[in-house]
Formats: sequence, C-alpha cells, structure tokens
Amino acid sequence: MAVELALDTPLIPPAAATNPNAPNPTPREREILRLLVEDRSDREIAASLSMSPRTVIRHVSAIFTKLNVPNRTAAGTNALQHCII
Repeated sequence: MAVELALDTPLIPPAAATNPNAPNPTPREREILRLLVEDRSDREIAASLSMSPRTVIRHVSAIFTKLNVPNRTAAGTNALQHCII
C-alpha cells in the first residue's frame, strides 16, 4: 500500500510545494544541480548522465537563469537553501 501511494505521488520539490514563486528546475536540472553541489565538472556530469558536455552547459545555463544566480557556487547554495535538491 505504501509503495502504491508513493508511486502515485508526484515528485514536487519542497520549495515549490510551499512557495509558488520558488524556482522549479526540471528533474534533469535537479540531477545536474546535485552533481554541481558535489563540485563535478561539466565533463564529469556529462559522463555520469550519459550526455554531451554541450548539453550539460545548456542545462547549467538554464539553471543559472531559473535560480537567478551568476555561477555554480551560487546555484548550489541557492538549491540547498530552497530545498530544490
């Protein structure tokens, strides 16, 4: 019963659930954010997610825009503060 309930529950980041104005990265962007917080390079992220480094760069740029931050450190800090990852 608990497994069925868990599978039917949408995955919404806690910040988005409590604050509709909170940034809401896509699931793939949240994966990339987790790896950014681990201080992984674009190449390392690309290898671990089976994508090209250029795709990672585009995702990182989108993350910066959504979180309104200038760099990786600020993105990681913002994501942790807003419970996005």
